[in-house]
Amino acid sequence: MAVSFRAEVNAQDMAKVARILRKVDKELLNDLGRSMRSGIGGTARDIAATANQNGAPLSGMTNHNGNTKWGNVKASISTRPGRQRFGWGDLVTINVDAGRTSRGMYIAEFAGYKNSNGSPTDARGPWFVGMLNLRVPGWDKGGRYVYRAFMPFKATIYRLAESLVEKWTDRVNVELENV
Repeated sequence: MAVSFRAEVNAQDMAKVARILRKVDKELLNDLGRSMRSGIGGTARDIAATANQNGAPLSGMTNHNGNTKWGNVKASISTRPGRQRFGWGDLVTINVDAGRTSRGMYIAEFAGYKNSNGSPTDARGPWFVGMLNLRVPGWDKGGRYVYRAFMPFKATIYRLAESLVEKWTDRVNVELENV
């Protein structure tokens, strides 16, 4: 399970553009994905570094070999221009993942979130949530580590994605004029 952030576009519009581009030149669509991954990759690594900055919030999360240990997160980028789900598609997704054997980050990240019934996700965890609140003051809900690290970069990522799409659109227009 990874923590993900998405920049969404209207998938019907993007799918229409993708269909046209596949007819003209599939490489143009692949180029958008490559430029998104390379352009936003540095920012994604910065998010992971910020989330890893303070290490495990509680000492017992690092000193054992079980699958609930704290693990440093790594960021990856995936792009799916032209694919849709429920009318909207992810143009770019940043996945921040600690790996399958290091669930401590996920436990700490999601501690304090509410489920659909409005009750805490784990009724046995008030002490754990209280200790996390002491370690991360001023953030008394879930998302203390990765989501909080993402927030300062959010506007930058959107501006970067927008500029990459604009450059790509200019290139596509030139290619279409030459057809």
